[in-house]
Amino acid sequence: MYGFMLFLHFAGLATWFGVTLMSAFLLISLKGKLTEAGSTASALNTIKVFNRITHPAATIVLLSGAVMIMEFNHSGLPFWLAFMERAGGLVILLFMGVLSMMGGKLKKKLAQGDTTAASKSISTYVTSIFVFVALILTVILVVSLKL
Repeated sequence: MYGFMLFLHFAGLATWFGVTLMSAFLLISLKGKLTEAGSTASALNTIKVFNRITHPAATIVLLSGAVMIMEFNHSGLPFWLAFMERAGGLVILLFMGVLSMMGGKLKKKLAQGDTTAASKSISTYVTSIFVFVALILTVILVVSLKL
């Protein structure tokens, strides 16, 4: 069971991280082209696909991690496991909440056709994505080094 959960954890993490980075770079490339035909629709579609893939993948990471961590005695967890459990879980929950809320606001601005406001909102959204990427990498680094 642990091996299968580890597989799900890594597969979910790879999907979550990869789609997050890909979506950020797609939005950056679309940001300057919002006045061109089809660019707004592409940005809206990118956000929709981003949410449809990253949220389930992050949920898989959270749930598989919770199942795996239950196999350990919590009174004597090494720092790296406690950090992964607490910080990793917090990053996932904040990721889903913050980016869902920001994505909804961005979609409204894109739908209204205000390219200046939408461009600023894309910048804020992408910056938030990169902050979460840094947080994800921090958790991965601590776990990898087993600090």
